[in-house]
Amino acid sequence: MTATSGNIHPCANRFLLRTYRKVYEFRAAPGAAFETAFAALPVSLTDTVEGQGEAIEYDSTGTSYYTRWVCMRPTL
Repeated sequence: MTATSGNIHPCANRFLLRTYRKVYEFRAAPGAAFETAFAALPVSLTDTVEGQGEAIEYDSTGTSYYTRWVCMRPTL
């Protein structure tokens, strides 16, 4: 799995990891340290249908996330 982007949740209890085609969320158990999320089984989340996903970020509330992809042929 090649990660292209990641982002820590505003509450610092989970993080997103994005690959070219998938989004995963790693969650620490309630009350556990953030670092334990690295050992957790990832939850597969819905990704957008983008050509080559390369960026991801939670919104400020942590209830949604945004993605961005690289456009290989930008319109001028």
